[in-house]
Amino acid sequence: FLPLLPLLLGRMAPLRSQHYDVDEGFFYVSIPAEITKEMKQVYFPSPVSKHDDLSFIRTLRANEGKAAPDTSSEARQNFLQDIFGAENASEGSQGGDIAKGLLEEKLRVQQTLSKIEDHQLEMLFSMRDLEVISLQGPSPGKKGFFMYHDGESSSSPVNERAVQILFAAGFPPKDVRGTCFISCTEEFLERDCVKPTWRRCDFLLADFSADAQWVKELRAERERSGQKERDDSEWLSKMEDGTPAPASGETDVLAWKQTDDELEVVFKTGPFSGIKATKKDITVKITKRTLYVRLRGRILCRDLKLCHKVDTEDSYWTFDQKRFELQVSLVKDTSGQVWEDLFTEPLPALEDQDSTGPVLSESKIEVEAKHGSEQPPMPAGFVLQAPAERDLARAAVSSRRWRCSMRAIVVGLIYYAVLLMAWFFLRDSPKAHDAFLRTTFRSDSHRL
Repeated sequence: FLPLLPLLLGRMAPLRSQHYDVDEGFFYVSIPAEITKEMKQVYFPSPVSKHDDLSFIRTLRANEGKAAPDTSSEARQNFLQDIFGAENASEGSQGGDIAKGLLEEKLRVQQTLSKIEDHQLEMLFSMRDLEVISLQGPSPGKKGFFMYHDGESSSSPVNERAVQILFAAGFPPKDVRGTCFISCTEEFLERDCVKPTWRRCDFLLADFSADAQWVKELRAERERSGQKERDDSEWLSKMEDGTPAPASGETDVLAWKQTDDELEVVFKTGPFSGIKATKKDITVKITKRTLYVRLRGRILCRDLKLCHKVDTEDSYWTFDQKRFELQVSLVKDTSGQVWEDLFTEPLPALEDQDSTGPVLSESKIEVEAKHGSEQPPMPAGFVLQAPAERDLARAAVSSRRWRCSMRAIVVGLIYYAVLLMAWFFLRDSPKAHDAFLRTTFRSDSHRL
């Protein structure tokens, strides 16, 4: 309910009298959950718009035997504890960026709650145990339809008649419980206003039918826009079929979860945000059965063996610079295979990795930072151990020294070859030959 707070402040004005074109009330329909009880067409005696909808919500709650919610200062404090938890009352109990951000958010919500008027807070509390299903919002030339039902008490019986109307309108099966109310809205323009708003209008008992025109139009619109297909797919994916949820896990280093085709590994942002890491600071190596991750000289995951094989060609990793979030997507080599765990052995804690991990030389870090994430993929099944990395660093240094020595030898050979050629062409002239030798050996002595 936290996102509703600014919405209430921005959209709800203090209760005041409205100017309407007509002064009549409107009808809405009450559908009891028990099939044996008859549906009722109920008349609300006064007009209701967006600005004073609380009066209608109060009536719905009264029909369910629910009293108006408490809006005292104690209720506001209890609501704050419901959002953040009672254990966060002592803000200094935790440290770090997460606790600091949580404290700032809590202070912001507390200030917002202190500014909300009683009727605004009553609307917020009322919607906690009265669920709203928006069938269709009002628009120019079209009416809006809204369904209200008991969204808190799971002990209430399922309202089969309301479920059938939703299904006829193109919605997937929903758990609608208790007495259900359906109301209709329409756009209208208030006096001395430029932007249109909405008000409640008649929804008659004859409109509550699977063959009603508004039901057919709503279903056709949902099918045309593809919304019906998306909702049906989402409902099927969430349907409980008795099978246990696939394994997932979280440590102080990373969190992972899986689907039928891939595993998503997300590393904790602490090490990355602490040094303002960039993509060039990160080295990720994915093989058929191992995962290696290093942040500069800090090894986060040292060639731990994966539980099953992955497809190295389709696997990849990304780094969100704004959130300092490293995400590694491992594509399963066998689609549909359920992994019992991510690694065959426990992932060491960050402190253990820092204390026992190899210390890399600065030259090695610089060399790999230049490549970043654009390094060529390693051969499948190849595992680079820590001693081999040290040998590789030593080999790189030796290679640079050997290249420098070869350059010096080549330059010296060229220099003395030029001297030999000059002596060969000037050997017939004794004077020129002597002058050349004096100049050459003088420059050599000066150089020495």
